[in-house]
Amino acid sequence: MIKRKFLKPTKGLLLIVLTWAMGFSAQAQAPQKWSAAQIHHQLQKLNFLGSVLYVGAHPDDENTRLISYCSNHLKARTAYLSLTRGDGGQNLIGPELKTSLGMIRTHELLAAREQDGGTQYFTRAIDFGYSKHPDEALSVWGEKDILHDVVQVFRTFKPDIIINRFNHRTPGSTHGHHTASALLSIMALDAAGNAQQFPASAKHFGAWQPKRLFFNTSWWFYGSREKFDAADKSNIVALETGVYYPWAGLSNGEIAALSRSMHKSQGFGATGTRGQETEYLELIQGQLPKHSTNLFEGIDTSWSRIEGGQAIGRILNPIEEQFNFEKPYEHIPEMMRALELLEAAPECTWKNIKLQELKMLITQCAGLFIEAAASIPNTTAQGAISANIEVINRSPLPFKLHRITSDQMTFPDFMQPIALDQNKKWSEQSMKEPLYGPQNSAPYWLKTPAKKGLYMVQDSLDIGRPVRPADQNIDFLFSLNGQQFSVSKPLIYKYNDRVKGEVYAPFEVRPELTLHMEESVLLFTDRTPKRLSVTVKSFKDNVSGTLMVQHPDKWSITPNDQTFTLDNSGETKTLYFEVTPPKKMATGILRPLAQVGDHFYEQDLVEIKYDHIPALSTLAPSSTQAVRFDLKRFDQKIGYLQGAGDAVPQHLSEMGYEVTVFDQETLTAENLDQVDALIMGIRAYNTQGDLPFKKSIIDDFVAKGGILVIQYQTTSGLLTKDIGPLAFTIGRDRVTQEHSAVRFLKPEHQLFKQPNRITNHDFEGWVQERGLYFASDWDPAFTPLLGMHDGDETEKQGALIVAPFGQGHVIYTGLSFFRQLPAGVPGAYKLLANIIALGHE
Repeated sequence: MIKRKFLKPTKGLLLIVLTWAMGFSAQAQAPQKWSAAQIHHQLQKLNFLGSVLYVGAHPDDENTRLISYCSNHLKARTAYLSLTRGDGGQNLIGPELKTSLGMIRTHELLAAREQDGGTQYFTRAIDFGYSKHPDEALSVWGEKDILHDVVQVFRTFKPDIIINRFNHRTPGSTHGHHTASALLSIMALDAAGNAQQFPASAKHFGAWQPKRLFFNTSWWFYGSREKFDAADKSNIVALETGVYYPWAGLSNGEIAALSRSMHKSQGFGATGTRGQETEYLELIQGQLPKHSTNLFEGIDTSWSRIEGGQAIGRILNPIEEQFNFEKPYEHIPEMMRALELLEAAPECTWKNIKLQELKMLITQCAGLFIEAAASIPNTTAQGAISANIEVINRSPLPFKLHRITSDQMTFPDFMQPIALDQNKKWSEQSMKEPLYGPQNSAPYWLKTPAKKGLYMVQDSLDIGRPVRPADQNIDFLFSLNGQQFSVSKPLIYKYNDRVKGEVYAPFEVRPELTLHMEESVLLFTDRTPKRLSVTVKSFKDNVSGTLMVQHPDKWSITPNDQTFTLDNSGETKTLYFEVTPPKKMATGILRPLAQVGDHFYEQDLVEIKYDHIPALSTLAPSSTQAVRFDLKRFDQKIGYLQGAGDAVPQHLSEMGYEVTVFDQETLTAENLDQVDALIMGIRAYNTQGDLPFKKSIIDDFVAKGGILVIQYQTTSGLLTKDIGPLAFTIGRDRVTQEHSAVRFLKPEHQLFKQPNRITNHDFEGWVQERGLYFASDWDPAFTPLLGMHDGDETEKQGALIVAPFGQGHVIYTGLSFFRQLPAGVPGAYKLLANIIALGHE
C-alpha cells in the first residue's frame, strides 16, 4: 500500500475559479443521474457562454420564473445573489430562528436552484428583520463591507447581465433591505470593473464589467395594471417566459413553481402555471437590445470567448445538433477531443467553468457512476475512518481507472489500470486510518462571532459562497483510449431507511465532546434554587473529564464541578447543577465548560433535519439565559395551539403555568373546559386548516369566561378573516426599532396593574423589533392599550388591543413575544402574565 496525496495548487486564480465553477453540487449529496434528454439540455448549456446574475435581498425575493427562463430557455449560466440568508424572519415549519433559520433558508435556496437550474450566492449581511429605509440597512451592515461582498460576487461569477429584483429609486417605500440590494448592485456595477476599488478582490478574481443592468419591473411597482399599461415602455424589454420544455415535460411556470415551493420555511408552496407569461426588464445601465428576445445582443456567447475556442465549438456544436438520444456514449470520443483542446487553452474564467461542465457530460453520457461513501456518519479530527468506493461504467466504451487519491485516506496503488467493463461494478475500500487536521464541520459563516449586522469570515475567499465545498474529497483518474481526465467526488455517508430507502447525508467532522443545556432560559421569581441540566456527548471512545458551569458574580452554582466518563462514541450523560440567583433583579449567561486533559470544550451541537434539505448541523456556544426578577402570576391553566412553530409553550411552563399544547383534533369544547386561557400561536390562522371550523367552540369558551390571546398572524394566506368573537383587521403596521418609545394609552387599565405593575422599564432590552402585523381597525368593543412608532412615523396603536366578550376577554397582539421570551426579556414575561390574567382578580 502506498499513501497517495493529491497536490493542492496554490491559491491562485485557477483554483479559485475551479472551486466556484463546481456550483456547490456537493450539497446535493445523492449522485446526479441524468436522462438522455437532460444530457442534451446540458449540452446546449455547454455551448452557450453567457451569464446572468439576479440580485435581491432575501431568500424568496428571487423571481424563479425569470431565473428558470434564463437558465433553461436562454441556456445562460444563471445565479441568484441574496444579500442575506433570511435569518431575521419567521419559521413556518419549526421552532428554529436566527442562525438556525438562516441555515435552513440557505439550503432551501440551494434546493430551489436545483429545480430551476441556477446557482446561488450570498453576502455576509445578517437579516435583522424588517427595515423601513435602506439607510438603516446599510448602516447596520456597513455599506463598504457589503459593497465589497457584492463586488466580489460580480468578479467571481462574472455576469454579462445583472437583473435587480427591486427599484433603487424609491427608498422608504418598501423594505429597506430590498431597496438596499438594488442600490448596492448599481454601485457594484462600476466598482467591479475598477481594479483600484477593493484591490484584494480584484487581484484574486480579476476586475469585471457587466454589459447591462436591468430592473425586473411589473405593474405592481406602478401601483396598478392601468398605470403600467399607460406607462412609457420604450426602455423596457418584454420577455415571453411561458415557454414549454419538452426535455423536462414541464412549462417554465411549472419549473418556477417547483423552485418556489422549496421555500417551505416561509410557506411559499406554489402551483405551476402554463401558457403565456410576460416578464418586464427596465434598462438601468448599458445599451438596450434592439430585439427583446435577445438579452445577449452584442455579447459574444459562442466558444470564441475562449482563445482557440472556435475549434472546440466545431466539435461540440454538431454533437448538440445530431445528438443520439439512444446512445449518448457514442459522442464521448469527440467530447474527449474537445476536452483535450479545452485543457490546452490559455487560462480564463470560461475555460475552467466549461472544463467542469464537459467532464460532467462525459461521465453522464457514459453512465459512469462514481461514489465515495464513508463507513460511519461522522468522526473527530484524528478519528479513524474508511471509505467504500463504487465505480461502474455503464457504456461499452473501454474506460480505465488509473488511481484514486485523497489528502486524507489511503487507497491501493494499482499495479495496472483497472479495466471498467460495461455494467460491472468495481469496488474498493480505503485503509481505516485517522483524518489528520480537518476542521469541525460547521457553516463557514458561523465559525467566528458575528458583528451586529455582519458575519465574520475567516477566509475572505469564502465570501459569496452559499457553503464551503466538502473538505474531504476523493480524486479519480480515468482514461479513455489513452486520454486521461480526472473527476473529484466529495466523501458522503449513506444508509438505508426502512421508510425512505436510500438516504444520503453529509459526512461530518465533529469535536470530541459537545455540551447541551436543556433550558434555554431559567426564570427566577424569588431566591428558590433551580436545577440546571447539562448533557455531555462524546464522539470518541473513552472520554473522561471535568464539567463546570461559568456564571456571573452573585449567582451561585453547586457543585463547583463534576467528573464524567463516557465509554463509547455517541454516548451521552446528563449532569445536574443547582443554580441560586442573587437577591435583586439580575440577568446573566450560564455557560458550561468541560476539560478533557489539556483541551476545553464549550460548544453545543445543533442538528436540523427536514426532508426537503440535507441534514444540517452546526456548533454554537452552549448557554442558558438566567433571569432573576419579580414575576407574579395567577394560578391558571393554559391551552396553546401551535401555529408556524415557536417556543412560547416552553417558556410559559418555565413561568410556572400548567400548559396543554393542542392540535386541531384536540381543540375541542371538552378540552377547552379544562383551561383558563387559550393562546393562539404565531400564524395559527395561516397554517391550521381546521381552525376556521373551530370558531364557535372558541367563541363559547370566551363567552363562558375564558381568555383568548391571539398572537400575530400574517395578512397573506389567512385561512379566514373571521378571527375571534369580535371583528378586527390585521394590517401591515410594525415597529422595527426595538428601542422605540412606548406610550401607555390607558395607563390605569387593569392589564398594566395586575398581577404585575407594567412601566416603561418593562420595554427595555427588547430584541430585533417591538412587533409586527398590528391590528389596523377593530370593533368598538376593543380598547387599544399601547402606542408606538419608528422614527418620524405616526403612532401605531394596534400592537395590543383588548375587549370583553361575555364573561371573558379577547386580546390581539402583534408584540413579538416569540422573540422576547427566548431572549429572556423580563418585561415581556411580566406583560404576558398580565395579558393572560385579564379579567381575573
